[in-house]
Amino acid sequence: MIDKALDIPSITRKIDQQLVNQYAIVANDLNPIHTDPDVAQHTIFKKPVAHGMLVASAISEAMTVVYGDDWFQNGCIAIKWKAPAITPVEIKTEIILFKEDEKEIIYNAKCFDEFGTMLISGTVLLKKGQ
Repeated sequence: MIDKALDIPSITRKIDQQLVNQYAIVANDLNPIHTDPDVAQHTIFKKPVAHGMLVASAISEAMTVVYGDDWFQNGCIAIKWKAPAITPVEIKTEIILFKEDEKEIIYNAKCFDEFGTMLISGTVLLKKGQ
């Protein structure tokens, strides 16, 4: 049961082409912008782009480290993609308490690449007492 806000650790993850290709199969998203360097070379990105949900999964991972199953049962996430994650990329989460009251806990959540470019921004919400 969630009764108070806790500090959320930062998660750092290297996303390389092998991981992107594995994710593409599992997610059934074989768009060549993610999986084919030859196709990606002819886009504005010039290299494959990691799937947005693969990048966002690091935020969920950080919440799971702290709240475990309570995160899956009582949490939700609302995010916006700010920039593409060009592979290979090292991502890092930043999740900071924004607001806590008797019913819920809200965190600001962000994800950055190794150059400090914000890739994702949004909020994470947990319902208390559930």
